Amino acid sequence: MSRLIAPILLLTFSSLTVVPLWAQFPTVDNETSQMKGTARVRVIFPNNTPAPAKLNVQLWQSGGMMVRMSSTDSGGTTEFEQLNAGYYVIRVSGEGIEPAQSETFPMEDGRDYQMITITVKPAASRDSSAEMSASAYVAVVDLNVPKKAAKEYKKANEEMAAQNWEKAAERLKKAVQIYPQYSSAYNDLGICYGRLKQRENEREALMKAISVNDHCMPALINLAHMQMQDHRLVNATATLEKALKADPSSTDALGLLAQVDLMQQQYELAIRAAHKAHELPHHYAIVHYTAATALVREHRLPEAIAELRLFLDEEPEGPRADAVRKVLAGMQNQGKSAPGAPTIAKTQ
Repeated sequence: MSRLIAPILLLTFSSLTVVPLWAQFPTVDNETSQMKGTARVRVIFPNNTPAPAKLNVQLWQSGGMMVRMSSTDSGGTTEFEQLNAGYYVIRVSGEGIEPAQSETFPMEDGRDYQMITITVKPAASRDSSAEMSASAYVAVVDLNVPKKAAKEYKKANEEMAAQNWEKAAERLKKAVQIYPQYSSAYNDLGICYGRLKQRENEREALMKAISVNDHCMPALINLAHMQMQDHRLVNATATLEKALKADPSSTDALGLLAQVDLMQQQYELAIRAAHKAHELPHHYAIVHYTAATALVREHRLPEAIAELRLFLDEEPEGPRADAVRKVLAGMQNQGKSAPGAPTIAKTQ
C-alpha cells in the first residue's frame, strides 16, 4: 500500500524544516520514472530446492508500505511486474517455513528485469511454542482459517497482484465474513481501501485487524504510516510502541518511531531509536539519515557526519545515496569553513 508520492528532492543547508523522512527521498511512486521493471522472486530452501507453492510473498517499499502481494507457484517463484523505479524489500511467509526477508534492492529506471532469490528455513514443529510467536508477519489467529475463507483470501491476493483493488476488497470482505478473526485479511482490506482512496474505511480495516490480533505487525505499521501522514504524531507513537511491545526487534517500527520522534523535536529519542534499529539486522539505512538530522539539531556535527557515512556504507548506490552524498559534502565543507552546526532543509 503505497501512497507516498514525492518528487526526487535535493537536500541543502539553510533553515531546518523537519518533515517526514519518507517524504524526502524517491519512492516507488516516483512519477518521473520512464520505464517499468519486473522483479522475479525465487524462494528456495538452504539445500537449493524450490520452496513450496502458496507461500505469501509481499513486495514492500523500502522503509515504507506494502505495494503488492503474490503467492509462489509450484516452482517456488512469482513475479511483480510494472514496477516503478525505487527501492524494494521482499518478505516471504507461510505454512512450513520461517518468515524471511530480502535485502533492500533497487529497481532502476531503465532496467527492465531482475531476479531476487530468497532462502527460507523450514519451520519448527507445530508443537513448538517458539513457532507460534516467531513470526512478526503471520498472525497466530490466522493459523486455523477455514478453507472457504482461505480460498477467498487467496483469490484476493491474485486480484491484488493484478491491482484489481475493488475485486480484491470484495473477496476480502467475504473472507472476514466467513472468519471474523482473520487479521491478515483485514490488513489487506485496509491496503485495498487505501488504493481506492477510501481513507476512513482503510483506517477502520487496519484497526479491526489490530483488535482481533494485537500482534498483527503489518496492520500496526500501516496504521502508524497513516497517522504520520495525518500528522497525528502522538497516535503514531502509541501505535509504534504497541508494535514494539509485540516485536521488540522490528526495525520497521523502530525506524518509523525515530522519524516520529524527529518530527516532534524529540531529538534524543530519535537518535536512540535509530541506534537501536542499527544494532539489529536491518534494511533501514534511512535510520542513519534520521539520526543525522537529529544530531544536527543538537549541534553535534561530527556525529551527524558519521551517521551519513553509515548510510552510504549500507546503501552506497541509487538516488537516495546521491542525495545523501550532497548533504554530506555540504556538511563537511561548512564544517571546514565556519564553526557552528549546519541545518538540513528540503528544496525542489
